[in-house]
Amino acid sequence: MRYFILILFLPFFTDAFSQIDMRMDESVYDFGYIKEADGKVMAELEVKNYSKIPVKISKVITSCECVFAFGETDFIKPGKTSKISVEYDPTGRPGKFVKSIEIHFAADTAVQTMYVNIKGYTIEKELLEAYVEDLYEGTQLMIKPFETSVLSGSDFRY
Repeated sequence: MRYFILILFLPFFTDAFSQIDMRMDESVYDFGYIKEADGKVMAELEVKNYSKIPVKISKVITSCECVFAFGETDFIKPGKTSKISVEYDPTGRPGKFVKSIEIHFAADTAVQTMYVNIKGYTIEKELLEAYVEDLYEGTQLMIKPFETSVLSGSDFRY
């Protein structure tokens, strides 16, 4: 008899302890080719709440000092979206880069962690100056595209 009552009320208890279901369209954001001389670059990532409860961005952790990320502090209502701003500083970091961002979501009864990666290619300031000033006549600035396969955000943490 006790088991019957527990099974009867189980759907009500599980709904009270709902899981968080936050999603993004992409898990990798590509800045493409950026010039070191242009300074910091910004991107806004959109996250949507597919769960039945309001969710808050509790913490955002980046894998490097060169990446700064923050999210809106208000609760994200079910079915609504929120933005996470990401800023990358290419100063002194020429070449390919792949950095990770760890986003923690929290509600009254649940938590969720999501990993997002940013990638791109920084063109050195000196390389651009030599090309623009035409110090080397007849040379061409050739940049080849690259492919980066990312397994998870934790691959690039340490």
